[in-house]
Amino acid sequence: MSIWPPAPAPDIAPGIVYFLLPAYNEAEGIVVQLETIQRQMERRQFAYEIVVVDDGSADETSALVRRMAEKLPITLLQHPKNLGVGQAFKTGFRHLAARVRPDDIVITMDADNTQNLKTVDFMIQKIGEGYEVVLGSCLATGGRMVGIPLHRYIFTIGCNTLYRVLFHIKGIHTYTGFYRAHSGRAITAAYQHYGDQLIESEGFVVMAEMLIKFRAMLFFITEVPVIMRYDLKSGMSKMRLARTVTAHVRVMAANLFKRRVV
Repeated sequence: MSIWPPAPAPDIAPGIVYFLLPAYNEAEGIVVQLETIQRQMERRQFAYEIVVVDDGSADETSALVRRMAEKLPITLLQHPKNLGVGQAFKTGFRHLAARVRPDDIVITMDADNTQNLKTVDFMIQKIGEGYEVVLGSCLATGGRMVGIPLHRYIFTIGCNTLYRVLFHIKGIHTYTGFYRAHSGRAITAAYQHYGDQLIESEGFVVMAEMLIKFRAMLFFITEVPVIMRYDLKSGMSKMRLARTVTAHVRVMAANLFKRRVV
């Protein structure tokens, strides 16, 4: 793995909003996504940094991110080959766990422009109220999925319903989504407790795995609505449905007989 830019980062002031974006062949939409984050943060006058993990892209993703880093606070982490979204998040969270302060916020999201950044305002508000993990949920009241293929819609509803039954968290509807906010305090505590075992999965199941572990740590968890715009998605989906279903079954089975927290 290589890190760009190579120069040491300056001291980070408290209250940084970090955006962690895993990216694989996202050249079609990554610039729009970065510019959208820039506008949102500058409008709110928040200090922020964007961490992009390029997971072995074969297109111009890295070159475009480097170009944007000339005018935006961006750190690019690169895998020499495609390792999967689980490893991309593992790289990003490991990087951030060594840097975040208790009152920082880490927001994870896709790099494909499907997630409305208005939800960031809701997330930051909830973190300020004392919640440690805030989920962006298209299944929450006010949330929607626009332009989603039927098979993906059925999978999303079915998979999250099963997680709700097996690993109940009151008021939570979405276990699998990438769009989340985490307090710096929660990230530090999770890494102190789990270390690199916080993320053991390799695919899209990684977010459900992390939420189960956050649940076991008795974090205060809530969700806010998000409108998922699949009709604005750039490029094809990277998710392989059969492989993802199998991975979710494995995570459920591995955690089902551990100590339940109601």
